[in-house]
This record gives sequence, structure tokens and C-alpha cells, in this order.
Amino acid sequence: IAVRLTKEFIFREPESTRPFRGRALVFYNGWSDGDAVVGRGTISRIWHPEYGQIREIDTGGDNYRVYLANGTVFDVDPEENPGSVSDAWAFDADGKAEPRRAFRVQRWRVEVEFEALSDLRAVDSESWQAARRPGERRMTIEELSQRHGVAIYPLVDAAVVLGLGAATSEPLSAEDVYVIEARLGLARP
Repeated sequence: IAVRLTKEFIFREPESTRPFRGRALVFYNGWSDGDAVVGRGTISRIWHPEYGQIREIDTGGDNYRVYLANGTVFDVDPEENPGSVSDAWAFDADGKAEPRRAFRVQRWRVEVEFEALSDLRAVDSESWQAARRPGERRMTIEELSQRHGVAIYPLVDAAVVLGLGAATSEPLSAEDVYVIEARLGLARP
């Protein structure tokens, strides 16, 4: 999940499928009991009580990667040692990763606010998840250039047009990578 991300999200079935009006919804994680509902929305804010504003939580790899608004990035082990932060870093002005002190996250519940969320509709969670494009880890424009064997400049131009900025070493969300690839007609390897 990421701030500014607009897509369909799947939640555990709440008491009512009326439009979202400030009541808490819980993302469906595949392990949840009960039925699921889906709604299309745009995330406006992700917040953690200890670490504040979060830009993105990427669950696409072996570890969860959390991008805080202050520039700190950290990987969290979700399985073997749940909650353990193995690495923490921030990117300096030149795009170089600078180590930060690793810490342990005590409470994993985050609040996600939506700018807008459509009416919720019932959905078969297994077929919905099977139909979705598989996710992948974030990547930089430099990595995207290497993936496709193309010059960096058209990728930077596409990122700027999308309002993402011109930094070549700042990680883009998996969704932004997909949009840039589609915009430039780049086939996935």
C-alpha cells in the first residue's frame, strides 16, 4: 500500500457495505476468516503511532519494506522473527543509502485513510486475488533502465510527467513502475 495509490482494495466483510464513512475497515490478508468486500479508492495517508507518516509498505518480497515520510527505509521480517527490523537506512541527497539505527516495531497496526472510497461490494476473495497482476518489489529508474536495456532519459521523462520527480536512485512503487512501462510500451522480461 502507498500514499496516492489508487486501485481496488480488498477488505474483510464489515457489518455493512454502505459507503465508507469513517468506520474502520481491515485489509483482507488471505488469512482472514469470513467474506471479503472490494472497493476502489485512493490512499491519502498511512500512519503508525510510533513512527508517524508512512509513504509505503511493500509486502512483495521476503521481508516487508517500510518507507517512512522522513526518508527512513527499513525491512521487517514477517515470518521467522516477526517484527524484527534487519536493516534501516535513508537516502542522502546523492541517492546513496546511509545506515540508520535498526529498531524493533512493537505494534504493527497502521491507520490508512482514503481520499475517496467507492461503495463496497461482495467478492469471492480467491478469484479476485487470482485475477490480480502479481506484485513486485519497488525499483529505481536506474534498475528499470537495466531491466529493459534502455536509456534513463525517457524513463525520467515519464516519471516527471507522472509527477514522480527526476531522481534516478529514489525507489518507485511497483505500481509506478508498471505505469511507466505501460506508458513507454516496454514489455516485461
